[in-house]
Amino acid sequence: MVPVCTHALSTADYGLLDTVLRFVTMCMSVAFLGMRQAYQRLYFDMRTATHSRTLTSTIVLANFAVTILVLFPLLALASLVGRHFGASQLTVLRSAALALWIAFEATYMIGLSHMQVRMRSRQFVIAQSSRLLLLISINFMLLRVFHLGLNGALIGNLSASVLSGLFTAT
Repeated sequence: MVPVCTHALSTADYGLLDTVLRFVTMCMSVAFLGMRQAYQRLYFDMRTATHSRTLTSTIVLANFAVTILVLFPLLALASLVGRHFGASQLTVLRSAALALWIAFEATYMIGLSHMQVRMRSRQFVIAQSSRLLLLISINFMLLRVFHLGLNGALIGNLSASVLSGLFTAT
């Protein structure tokens, strides 16, 4: 993705995109505080399919609850405070999109964990490969064909997370 992004984005936009990508990665490890590991550990305590579905849905709902109750208010506050320090690129709308992106990224990771504990290696590899191809193709289209710049890169990453999160959640 680096050649596509560096050609399509300005230095400032690429720096902002890189910062956002690093923020998402940080949120995945900090904000969800080991939910994926807890899912993997608790999955084997479940004796029936009903318990397994309950655990999975509880973890996914917890991901969205953390996003709505913690991440979105923090991001919205950061966007409002950031205006006073000259960081006008982080709008409330982008904060909402970023929170949604993080929620679906967490859902995708839980879906991958589900495939791991169910020993579905083929589905795991297909999900990972499909996500990579989806991410590349969406970003290529939005950046190179439609010339959407930073918004295109953000929309592309959000779209890939939403689609892959929905795919692995089913």
